Amino acid sequence: MIFHRPSARLNSRRAFTMIEVAATSLMVGIAMVLMLQLLTVVASERRSLDRRQCATQEVANQMEYLTRLRWDELSPDQSQAPPLSARAKAMLPGAEFTLKVSSTTEPKGKRLSLSLRWRNRHGEWDSPVRLSSWVYPRGGVQ
Repeated sequence: MIFHRPSARLNSRRAFTMIEVAATSLMVGIAMVLMLQLLTVVASERRSLDRRQCATQEVANQMEYLTRLRWDELSPDQSQAPPLSARAKAMLPGAEFTLKVSSTTEPKGKRLSLSLRWRNRHGEWDSPVRLSSWVYPRGGVQ
C-alpha cells in the first residue's frame, strides 16, 4: 500500500509578502526619481550647448561681415556692433555684442575683437564667446 504524504515543499509559501512588495516598489520609485533627475540635468546641458553653438555661429557670421567692410569703414572709435539675428535674440536672453577695433603699426592693419555674452537661466552672465581677426588694406599699404 502506498501512502501519499503531502510534501513540505507544497506547503511552502507561493506568493510575495507585503514587505517584499513594498521594498520592490520603493526601489523602483527611487530608480525612477534618479532617472528623472538625470534627464533634467541632461536636458539643461543640452539647452546650454545649443545656446553656446548659436552664439559661436552668430559671432562667426558677424566677424565675416565686419572683415568684408572697406578699410576706411573700420575705425578704432567704432564701437557699434552689428545687430543680433532673430534666432540669436530668441535663444540668447540679454545678449550683448562688444566690438573693439584697434590699429596695428607693423604691418599696418586693424585688429577686430568681437565678443558676445548672454545670461543663463539663473540670470548670471554665461562665459562669452570671443573671436579676433586682423584686417589689412587691400592692394598694399595705404
